[in-house]
Amino acid sequence: MSTLTLRNLQGITTYSNTILVPSSHYLQVDGGLRIPVYTTATLPSTGTVTGQLVYDSTTKTVKVWDGTTWTNVSRGFGTGTQTDPFTGTGYTVSTSGNYYFKTTNMTSATQYYVDASTSGGPWIRIWLSNTDNYNTTSFAWSDGGSDNTQTPLLIDDCTRFMYAIVNTTTNATSQAWSWYFTNGKAETNYASFRQPPLGHGGVGAPLITAINTTQLSSNTSYNGYYLRTGISSFGSYCDDGRGGTWGQICLKNSTSSAAGSGTSPGGLSDFPHFSGFSWSGTDNICRSDQGYTAGTVSSTQRFGIYVRL
Repeated sequence: MSTLTLRNLQGITTYSNTILVPSSHYLQVDGGLRIPVYTTATLPSTGTVTGQLVYDSTTKTVKVWDGTTWTNVSRGFGTGTQTDPFTGTGYTVSTSGNYYFKTTNMTSATQYYVDASTSGGPWIRIWLSNTDNYNTTSFAWSDGGSDNTQTPLLIDDCTRFMYAIVNTTTNATSQAWSWYFTNGKAETNYASFRQPPLGHGGVGAPLITAINTTQLSSNTSYNGYYLRTGISSFGSYCDDGRGGTWGQICLKNSTSSAAGSGTSPGGLSDFPHFSGFSWSGTDNICRSDQGYTAGTVSSTQRFGIYVRL
């Protein structure tokens, strides 16, 4: 075992197990510094001091003791394979394709398609309208091997969503908008967004959710606009006034909650509008400032939902 030799100790205090370096100095370690290694199960819960660093070999993360719990300092280790999945925000993907993830809240590695081309990414695709009639028989997270167990846990670790229209042959996106909850995960409707689109709101009761959103093609931001989702009929634009049970995802073009509730017309131009799902006819897709019949879902126009860690 090598011996640590300390020289020029002016201003440095040493104890039996502690070296205190004043702010005007620094400790240089040539050849690399090895911090203690634990598994998640063996992480110490007592005897720790605030600021203590360890390496968790189970999740492949560096953790710091914040005085109460172990918090990730670095994430993103892994190669994206099933046996070595990406674990967090540091994942690097230069080529779009299928990769495995096992983030902090996830309990098993799950494969997703990752879009490395659309601005603001890489984006992890968690759902794709893979039929022309998305209805109650397909109430599931459906893309890339994801499932109803792991995808909500992945969402808990994400920082942004993206909605886009997807060409399923090329995986290219159009009308791509990223967004996040104005009130963060304290948003009242956050739990509903952990479910597939059919779970967003009850029949006749769409969710009205304040979000901050960015049009990725122009990098233009719109803050405090109202996203409307659910299995229901809506009012005015983002709708044709249809009654009965059907579904819709759109964005109202106002920061007024009254506009978000449908008492005022208008949807935001270019924001992707997915509608007609959860009824017997073919789904429709267009812009949020158009009626639901403006376009028909096809292999080159499907609605996609993405997240970013």
